[in-house]
Amino acid sequence: MIAALAGGIRMNPDGAGEWRERIDWALAYPFDVPGSSFVFDGVGDILLDAYLSEHRLSISELISGRTPVLAVGSNASPSQLSTKRERFGLAGEVPVLKATLSGFDVVYTARITSYGSVPATLCPSPGTVVDIFVTFLDSHQLERMDLSEDAHRKNGNYRRERFTGSGLEMGGEIDPEEVWVYRSNRGCLLAGGGCVALSAIDTRGRRFPAMSQAEVQERLRGLLDGEKTLDDFIRENIEDKTIRDSRNERLRKWAGEGPVVEGG
Repeated sequence: MIAALAGGIRMNPDGAGEWRERIDWALAYPFDVPGSSFVFDGVGDILLDAYLSEHRLSISELISGRTPVLAVGSNASPSQLSTKRERFGLAGEVPVLKATLSGFDVVYTARITSYGSVPATLCPSPGTVVDIFVTFLDSHQLERMDLSEDAHRKNGNYRRERFTGSGLEMGGEIDPEEVWVYRSNRGCLLAGGGCVALSAIDTRGRRFPAMSQAEVQERLRGLLDGEKTLDDFIRENIEDKTIRDSRNERLRKWAGEGPVVEGG
């Protein structure tokens, strides 16, 4: 049961543990992103070299017939991929290969998700080199990923579009002719006139100010409902769609498109 008290909403003791986990999950975005290429096997991550050796495959054979999609935020996380498997039917193994991307950065979008996190989008940033991953999806997985990103709707939270910008380096024999990216329809979150980068994502030559998920959540709490504690702010965003939608609508005031992604 939930009891509404002055200063915010509090959990009764029997539900406190579950809510602590959900709040901590929201604050953990972009979650457990590995340091190197891997294959998601439906449960966790297997290092790419170990997977190729076990299955006696080359990288080319592994990714043949699959569509490469930039994993800008949490789509490079085995935990998030596992969640999408459970919620959206993202079945089968997913190769997730590490790359670098020049001229772009990973920034927060001006939206709060149903699980309470502030998610990411890609934004041009001349002189910046960002570590990024590329998921290689079969046709069914691509459909399921579109659904998870709300990209199946014309005015959803994201849209999937071709990425034709230069600067993507995957190394070795991997040089896809066509790459896709999910781009936010809600714009990037602005602070001081510029986008806000994810401090959890490694970059060189970063131009934008960077914040952790906890820091950006504190910023939004101050902008949208400063009287609430951070825990209460996040919990309301998770449990009450009406409150979350209202806050997301108000966030449009602090949203900007930034430069147009080349090819978008």
